[in-house]
Parts: sequence; structure tokens; C-alpha cells
Amino acid sequence: MKFREGGSSELHDLVKHGEEFWTHTTYFKRGREYNQSAVAVLCANLMLQDNGFIVVMLDEEDKCQGFGLVVVAPFVFDPSYKAALELAYYIAPKHRGKYGVRLMQEMEKTAKRYGAEFMSMITMEDSNPEAAARVYNKLGYTKNEVVYTKEL
Repeated sequence: MKFREGGSSELHDLVKHGEEFWTHTTYFKRGREYNQSAVAVLCANLMLQDNGFIVVMLDEEDKCQGFGLVVVAPFVFDPSYKAALELAYYIAPKHRGKYGVRLMQEMEKTAKRYGAEFMSMITMEDSNPEAAARVYNKLGYTKNEVVYTKEL
């Protein structure tokens, strides 16, 4: 596998994989539609602007098999430093259990290049959060927040 910052050549695959990712979200389970156009715009903005990035995982044929979408911004309570926040993290099912750590390490390296001093990763309750916690802890992350969602 190869890892690099994503570009326009991966946009179609990012939108396609994003749809599979979407099926694991609370929003999908509550009947929300996947919006391909919105995902394409988000990905294009992350590729073109300096407040975020996408790391892609490519197979031998340069087909996208995973991604990490990350936004980088001044920390809300102290804008003297930047923090990186993972928006989405996805690996195609046939590659799970093999490349997750490497993808996260590439996301961290890229976040540092963007000036981030901290990185936050998110995991969904129905995507084996115990396994994700083990990986996060192994890489030096500590649990510091839990997010609850309510439809209004």
C-alpha cells in the first residue's frame, strides 16, 4: 500500500467509499440520505485549502482503498496553536486489520506538516470502539471526550 495526500484523481473513489462509511453512522440509521455532492465538495475543499487534508491509501493499481479526512484549525480555547480533528477514517473491508495504524501515522505526519500540535480521533459506537481504543492507546492517544447525539 502507498499513502499520500489525496488529489482530484481520488475524488470519485472518496465519494464511493464515503457512502459505505455512511452506512455505519447514526445519521444513516435515522434515515438520513447520503449526499454525494456535499461529500465531493467537502473533499475538494480539504484538498484545495490549507485548513485540512485527506490522506489516501492506494493499492498497487493506485485504487483508493482507504482515507482519512482531517480538518486543522486554531484550537478553540487557545488559538496560539492548531489542532487536527479527524472527520472520517475509512479502510475498505478487505484491508481492515492490516493498515489502520499506518494510515493513522500518515495522518499524524501530515497534520504536523499543517502545523497541528494535537490530533483527535473519533470512533463510532457500532464500529468496534474497543478495538479502536486499543489502537488509539497504542499510538499514544488518551480518551478525553465522549460525544452524544440527539436528533432535534
